[in-house]
Amino acid sequence: MSDSVQITVRGRVGTDPELLVTANGRQMTRFRLGSTRSYRDAAGEWREDPTEWFTVKVWGAPGDQVRQSVHRGMPVIVQGRLSSEEWTSGERVNHTNVITAGVIAVDVKYGLVTYSKVTRLGGESDRIEDGSQPGAPDAARADDPADGGPAAMPDTPAEEELAPPSGEPVLAPPPVEQDPWERVEVDA
Repeated sequence: MSDSVQITVRGRVGTDPELLVTANGRQMTRFRLGSTRSYRDAAGEWREDPTEWFTVKVWGAPGDQVRQSVHRGMPVIVQGRLSSEEWTSGERVNHTNVITAGVIAVDVKYGLVTYSKVTRLGGESDRIEDGSQPGAPDAARADDPADGGPAAMPDTPAEEELAPPSGEPVLAPPPVEQDPWERVEVDA
């Protein structure tokens, strides 16, 4: 049995996600997450605890979606495995809390969310010969509208429109016209 501490934190993204590559070639995406508890005291006044900071790490391919979707200032909810890292700077020993994320979600309390399914384009390795998707039930077909295939989404561009000329697989994010996560102060 493996012991680990699972944690869920609601907060705001403090830095834009950045890509790091380890010496053995593994990709890791990381960003900082700040979480500040606000509450009303006995007199009815709003109070805030000091901000708790976390380094959020995402290993492998999901980091691509994080770098495309998550931006500084966004309200998010992160769930994952909590650990602590220690490093030395001069004579001082520093510590940071790290969340190795399994789930990163937008906090809908502060804004609208638009969902776009991630589709890998240009690679035949994503499909099985009979047209079904890997990991899907045998009866599921990629072009069956009942299974959420392309025919069920008429606004989805054709693969030819999104695939790069080189034929390499890419992820197709939705276009972003403005920053929907800009923090707006509202007088109550």
